[in-house]
Amino acid sequence: MIITALNSDRRSIPHLFDQMFRLRAQVFSQRLGWDVHVKDGWETDDFDNDEAIYVLSISQDQNTLLGCARLLPTSSPHMMSHVFGSHFEPDAIFASPLIWEVTRLCTNDLAHSEQTPSGLKAPTLELMAGVCELGMQSGIAQATGVFEPLMRHIYRRAGMRTAIVGKSLTLGKLPVFAGVWDLDQRTLASLRKAGGFMQSVLHPSIVLASANAA
Repeated sequence: MIITALNSDRRSIPHLFDQMFRLRAQVFSQRLGWDVHVKDGWETDDFDNDEAIYVLSISQDQNTLLGCARLLPTSSPHMMSHVFGSHFEPDAIFASPLIWEVTRLCTNDLAHSEQTPSGLKAPTLELMAGVCELGMQSGIAQATGVFEPLMRHIYRRAGMRTAIVGKSLTLGKLPVFAGVWDLDQRTLASLRKAGGFMQSVLHPSIVLASANAA
């Protein structure tokens, strides 16, 4: 199940924010070796601000975080424009109200999750499908982000067409790619097939952002 959250929701769902920031520290600092800021077990940065939309894959009882991702509008300062930009060619940097940047996508390997027809973990595909659904319903045409080689394999298995727009050898322990994905019906159909999702992964309570607000 996918829900979205804003910074203003930290008081109402503190347990999920705590799990998210701790998961990000485990994945991006400990596992991938990225130069990220970790304090008191939390990984946060300047982009955990009021522009951020958090996409959370959670358990049915809403107590356990299964995975997370962060959306940022590329029309405002974002990670590629202000952090990763020096590691890539200018063509890899976008600034459009119709493009979201997806960052800090990761899953909780310790939490129980169902296998899917593609063999990928359900939270991974839920997050991708959730981002695609949100984008389509909010008037967003594409998503962009950076990822390591393993994720490129996962995107292929999920049936997602990835346009590689850059490659860096100076981030983390492995090469890092910059890519772009279409948020359209074809992408959503591929993700639903890979995940075995018969219907929307979004929780009914989600209030969608408009393209201008995102």
